[in-house]
Amino acid sequence: MIRASGADSIVTGNWGNVFTLLVKAAKEAGLPVDYYTYYAGAPGMLTVLGEGALGHIKNVSVSPGNPFNDRRMAYVTAYRDKYKEDLILTQPGVVIEMLALAIDRARSTDPEKVARALEGMSFEYISGPVQMRADNHQLIQPLFIDSVAKVDGKEIRIDWDQSGMGWKTERRVEGKDTIMPTTCKMERPQ
Repeated sequence: MIRASGADSIVTGNWGNVFTLLVKAAKEAGLPVDYYTYYAGAPGMLTVLGEGALGHIKNVSVSPGNPFNDRRMAYVTAYRDKYKEDLILTQPGVVIEMLALAIDRARSTDPEKVARALEGMSFEYISGPVQMRADNHQLIQPLFIDSVAKVDGKEIRIDWDQSGMGWKTERRVEGKDTIMPTTCKMERPQ
């Protein structure tokens, strides 16, 4: 079906074994496609996929796999040194930092005051600017499309899964460019 469609790419929410089996079956069938997914950065994926993933596996994320500034590199390196694994999720850090900022701004831990302090809040995180929408509390932040590439010590500095491969950012979409209209009618306490 995919071959008959003439598609050159597959967008999938598959992850883990289901994703690797999809890639393996397509390779065995001689289907030359790229894969766009949110889960290719999961632990062990590059090891399992091997060099056949080079250039063909695209990971879409709010957390690029290849640090692009010194602050992010220090954060990723410290995490790897402490936990002996790759840092795959930076979102918990955003939550913790924004919550701490909101508590400071509200000068309170009262949930309503903290929620109001979050509305419209912006700050610079390790992956770029982050903003909490005031109208519906959605987080606006950059998105990254990374592809698998060989570690070269210059452009690709992080050896993911100790596979000799890492992530090359092909495209960065700024948070402001992802904002969609909302119909949210959030009810706030009076």
